[in-house]
Amino acid sequence: MKSTLHISAMAATILLSALHTTAARADCNLKIRDLRQVAFGGHDGRGYEVFDRDQHVEVVEFAVERLRGSCAVRVGFSAGQSGSFDARTLSSQGNLLHYHLDKSVAATTPLKDVPFASEEETFSAFIGPGQESATFRFMFLIPFQQIVPPGSYQDTVLVRAYEGTLQAPLLRDQAQLQLSARVPALAEFCLGETVVFEAGYHNACIDFGEIRAGTVRELMLHARSNSGYHITLRSKNRGVLRIVDPQDLSEIPYTLQVDGQPVPLAGTQPVTAARGNGLTSAFGTEHRLHFKIGDVGEASAGDYKDVIEITQYPER
Repeated sequence: MKSTLHISAMAATILLSALHTTAARADCNLKIRDLRQVAFGGHDGRGYEVFDRDQHVEVVEFAVERLRGSCAVRVGFSAGQSGSFDARTLSSQGNLLHYHLDKSVAATTPLKDVPFASEEETFSAFIGPGQESATFRFMFLIPFQQIVPPGSYQDTVLVRAYEGTLQAPLLRDQAQLQLSARVPALAEFCLGETVVFEAGYHNACIDFGEIRAGTVRELMLHARSNSGYHITLRSKNRGVLRIVDPQDLSEIPYTLQVDGQPVPLAGTQPVTAARGNGLTSAFGTEHRLHFKIGDVGEASAGDYKDVIEITQYPER
């Protein structure tokens, strides 16, 4: 019986000691302020454009306010829905967009939460007399050229303010950080053998040289999209080469095939010439345009031309 009572007394002593230690450290009342919803703006506020080759970043500032007491402050960030600090993800209907929360634009110091973080992977400060709050700044980055479907991508991260050291933190406040990125539907094309999706590669000139019946020329068109696309063609001269001399009415017919399929250009309305479904790579899908001169007949000597308008639309 004496042994039993002695064990019970030791347990009570340990419990009281733990309560006393907690009460002694609970003199710092902290509050997270100015933590807002953060939308990724990208280039000129257009959101995350999947083929953009430039890195964009959102800089976020928030504060931890001291309501009472003086203490060392530690701020950590949860992993979000991915469960991984190094592979955070925004999601939209099952599609994932990887992003970083980091101390630097170089994305070399991911922000983590205790007890998984090192000193460098959290924020720290001491808030004492004469200082009402501490301000912190972090980067919200989405690595470029992740080709994902259009949508509104979101994640929620908990930001936690602790009192004490990294080894012995006491949670004093936490707040939700709402992160989002709008991914628009995009479709781009370029002309020629070189795959460069820039404005200078939207135009091309096909030179038949001295026109002869049966002469063939080919042109490569590369198209890319994150939502599928369709391409239409419209001939200014309704599928014929017309002599440049406005006083002459001579015409020379030609035919066009895209990927081996004939494309009728005799009408006045644009004609669908190619389609693509879903996501492409950054290099796009190759389409081959095959031009062939028809019967020259009694056409006058001179320079002939036609202009074909190419339009590409993203599928929604």
